[in-house]
Amino acid sequence: MRCLLPTLLAFLACSAFAADEAPVPLKPFRTQPTPATRTTYVVAEGDTLFSIARKFDRDPKLIQWLNRLDNADVLPVGKVLFIGDATAAR
Repeated sequence: MRCLLPTLLAFLACSAFAADEAPVPLKPFRTQPTPATRTTYVVAEGDTLFSIARKFDRDPKLIQWLNRLDNADVLPVGKVLFIGDATAAR
């Protein structure tokens, strides 16, 4: 069986950038959905995390995680919650 290391090194040497060529910059990786795809909800009197999750067909744990809620039993009235986008649905 032949060793492929010399072939690999020759390939890498031939495919290297010339001294005057600059590498093409990569686009930044987007980790969060764009604002246009985000669904939000304003907490109303009597809302629970479970009732909000049921309205949007989401997992309550997902909404809790998206909004970094330590205590899911305490939802201040008027708080804007991120519900997630279409890819976050169950």
